Amino acid sequence: MTWRPGIPVSDPIVAEEFAAWHMVRLGYLDAVRTPTGADGGIDVRALTAIAQVKRTASRVGRPDVQRLAGARESRGHLSLVFYSKSGYTREAGLSAEELHMALFVYDEAGRVASCNRWAAKLEASARARRIRNRRKVRVVRRGDYLAALS
Repeated sequence: MTWRPGIPVSDPIVAEEFAAWHMVRLGYLDAVRTPTGADGGIDVRALTAIAQVKRTASRVGRPDVQRLAGARESRGHLSLVFYSKSGYTREAGLSAEELHMALFVYDEAGRVASCNRWAAKLEASARARRIRNRRKVRVVRRGDYLAALS
């Protein structure tokens, strides 16, 4: 199953699919949910990023943030992204800042919001990329139109 807008984020597997969908929108085009089972603390994987997804009633604490950083092991090039339905403790936020980890919160409707500057940077970069790509398409179309006239 692949998550798409309109599907409620109603269970942990759907939450992981939602996170993979969101990571693709952030620019990690190969992001996929890891298979169910022992995932080593990684719920979504891409070539250049890993993510953890929590769908619990309590806020995510520092130990969960540290576990995701530990799951990166020696692959320091991987970006760290965390999704939580219930938010983060202050300690988790401070730890994520030190680790350059992007923190996001989401809800059942599939709305997502950044919780720290690393998440906001990812969103801003993705937004700028989408705008650039739209401009390129317009220029190509205009160029094709002009070429067809000559």
